[in-house]
Amino acid sequence: MEHWFKRLYWRLEVLFRKDRPEAELEEEIRYHLEREIEANVRAGMSAAAARRKAMLDFGGVEWTKEQVRDVRGARILDDLFRDIRQSFRSLRRDFGLAALAILIVGLGVGASSTVFSVANALLLRPLPFEDPGSLVWIANREWGRGQRLSTISVQVSHVWDLQSQSRLLSDVAGVYLFDRAGDHILTGSGTPERLNRLRVTENLFPMLGVRPQLGRLFTAEEVKLDAGAVLLSYGFWVRRFGADPDIVGRTLTINDEPVTVVGVLPASFDFTTIFEPGSRIDFVAPFPLSEETNRRGNTLALIGRLRPGATIEAAQAEATSIAERPYQGATYRNEFVPRLSPLREHISGGSRPAMMLLAGAVGLVMLIVCANLSNLLLARGATREKEIAIRAALGASRRRLIRQMLTESAVLALGGAALGLLLAVAGTHALANMDASIPLLEQVRVDGAALGFTVFAAVVAGLVFGLTPAVRLSAVALNESLKETGRGHSEGKRHGWLRGALVVSEVALACVLLVGAGLLLRSFFRVLEVDLGFQPRGAVTLRIDPQTRPPTPAQRMAYFDEVLRRVRSAPGIEAVGLTDVLPVAFNRRWGMRVGEHRASPYVRIVSEGYLRAMGLTLIAGRDFSVQDNDNGRPVILVNELLAQALWPGEDPLGKTVKLWSGDAWEVIGVVRGMRHLTPEQEPGPEIFFPMRQNRDYGAVHLIARGSLSVANLTAALRDVLAPLDPNLPMNEFRVIQDIIDKSMSPRRILVLLLTGFAGFALVLASLGIYGVISYSVSQRTQEIGIRNALGASPVDLQKRILIETLRLAAVGMALGLCGAWVLARVMRGLLYGVTSSDPTTFLAVSVFVLTVAALAGYLPARRASRLDPVEALRAEPRSALVG
Repeated sequence: MEHWFKRLYWRLEVLFRKDRPEAELEEEIRYHLEREIEANVRAGMSAAAARRKAMLDFGGVEWTKEQVRDVRGARILDDLFRDIRQSFRSLRRDFGLAALAILIVGLGVGASSTVFSVANALLLRPLPFEDPGSLVWIANREWGRGQRLSTISVQVSHVWDLQSQSRLLSDVAGVYLFDRAGDHILTGSGTPERLNRLRVTENLFPMLGVRPQLGRLFTAEEVKLDAGAVLLSYGFWVRRFGADPDIVGRTLTINDEPVTVVGVLPASFDFTTIFEPGSRIDFVAPFPLSEETNRRGNTLALIGRLRPGATIEAAQAEATSIAERPYQGATYRNEFVPRLSPLREHISGGSRPAMMLLAGAVGLVMLIVCANLSNLLLARGATREKEIAIRAALGASRRRLIRQMLTESAVLALGGAALGLLLAVAGTHALANMDASIPLLEQVRVDGAALGFTVFAAVVAGLVFGLTPAVRLSAVALNESLKETGRGHSEGKRHGWLRGALVVSEVALACVLLVGAGLLLRSFFRVLEVDLGFQPRGAVTLRIDPQTRPPTPAQRMAYFDEVLRRVRSAPGIEAVGLTDVLPVAFNRRWGMRVGEHRASPYVRIVSEGYLRAMGLTLIAGRDFSVQDNDNGRPVILVNELLAQALWPGEDPLGKTVKLWSGDAWEVIGVVRGMRHLTPEQEPGPEIFFPMRQNRDYGAVHLIARGSLSVANLTAALRDVLAPLDPNLPMNEFRVIQDIIDKSMSPRRILVLLLTGFAGFALVLASLGIYGVISYSVSQRTQEIGIRNALGASPVDLQKRILIETLRLAAVGMALGLCGAWVLARVMRGLLYGVTSSDPTTFLAVSVFVLTVAALAGYLPARRASRLDPVEALRAEPRSALVG
């Protein structure tokens, strides 16, 4: 170890203090020579003879210096710095080529680093919890979108059983699922604001290893319903209170009740980013595991922690066994069918197919970058054959020449890495700030792992695109190169096939990406063209229930009537209505049965005017009216799917449905189905209750439609609503179209990224075609001059060159379409409304690629057809340095 450190010290000293070791070496050699000369003189030799003999016995001084430098590592470093200096000088002479190469590498590496950063955040980086690998998600049956929360959530009694009886789970904690956005209003601290609450069991944060940034967690005495203790989220603390360090212990007024802030959660724990992307949590309250909460039925989503050595398969079997045991409690018990999965898989497993596709796209882009730059350096190498031959004639070994060529490639690659890193920082920042419903997307950043990947990708790319030109140039025929007069045609004959093969590979890879991007793009357009069943454009919404605990239902309804009256009187308002559920938001389903027919429709509680405000179509019957109140008979609207499910082949108007209350609700209208969950998901059965007859709702959203712009529409609503309730938060208007667009954001991001990669690949492929054809023309200048002199027309020359261009493109396209056919089948799960063998996409890509190839070959063909025969016969061929 001591010897190793000494060698390291020598090399560092040589690197940073070169003059000192060189002076010491000179002094040591001089000392040995003087001692030897003195010994020779004492032996009776003359001074001249003594010096000559000492020099002969010592050997070559410079040779000795080189040997010592080799031992110290100085020669290696000298050669490295010399190669780097030579590379900078060489590339400075070809500044345009170097700039183009760095730009191409930078774009490729930047795209690679950005996608790696996204994959790292979504799939690779550990979750911000203690020992995240042992955490599991525990659902009731299969967790998925569109299911009833009361079906896939878990009852408190099952949590007790898992906590007390499981030997493989060290702890189980829960998150309450039925809190809705904006259910709570903060007043008395500036502008009133609607807040989002998260309720968790007492042991959740300790189990996850989450410690508050300020203050403390809940005590056992504070864990009860409607507790007066809350934890603030880090984002809310910074946004609303300016990161006030004295917030702990402060009393806030939420829902007209005082609550005490006991702590602030850390910035590393963002519940919504991890579990509910696209939403917001402002404060956390405790949820007790008690008989009272057990009587509420299924309410919790569970997270458990495996004991050391336990497997998820064994824990699954144990949880199933526990759930099947007889229950001895006093209250009723819902069925529990536990489904355990790794927490990471539950959170971001849905992103894996898209990330794999993007990773494959980046790999193809980097291959195209390497092929393009190899072509670029091959074209540049044609002008350096004599230089390489002369250096070889002067004694440079092939290994030495290859090292010099690879050093130049490495300099280009590292320059591109610097540019790519800047692009990656900008790209990850843009992605992290997108309003997209993708788990962990907000945590995307260029960290140490991404930086290491950037350097690794650049170095590998530099070796890949630099190796072929380096090996080819180092193997140049010495005598032949020195004897050539510079006509250069021999290079084209010997190595034109290599440049052509690289271009064919570029076109093939570009075709694969273009087909993939085309299929996703067509899928996205199909989603945009989907008939939602309602009209989102031109409608805005605002949460308008004034408080969560109104004095009486009648007073609350009177408040809503006044809201509707005021909004209808506002200028530019065409329709207005109320609903308890917005599209692509909270869903609630009730099971019902009519005879032998069963259904679980989505439930909406709405006011009169809602259908028109949302742009829903009434197929039969009538809409609700103000007369549909407590004094009238119970009535409902159903959509056509529910009507077909409960009364197949019959007229649903006048039919009745009995619910748990025993009342018979008469169907007075049939509504066209709407896509409530996502645009891609087909409509489900729906039932609409009049708000005046059903009080089973919490949130109330105003829907207003008008001919004004969004800004003018919201301004008009503020003007009429502000005098009604000064505590009504008026800064949370939402555009219905924006809600729909946000639900499509994951697909939009995937389409944008893959389309960008495909466009970049096509540009590189077209540059490759242009470079090869330009180079071919420059090498055949005299041939073209002879053909012109012999009477060949410009059209004939252009035709010959374009045929050569299209031949390369056709071969690449044929190979690429075969690869695209395989890719399309892999990505079938990401497509909507488009088959994996969609002929329109494949045909469009084929035509597009051939058109671009023809344009890339047309410019050099046009230039060749305009050559003057006399000048062409006299001209020296030029190398095209674009490829």
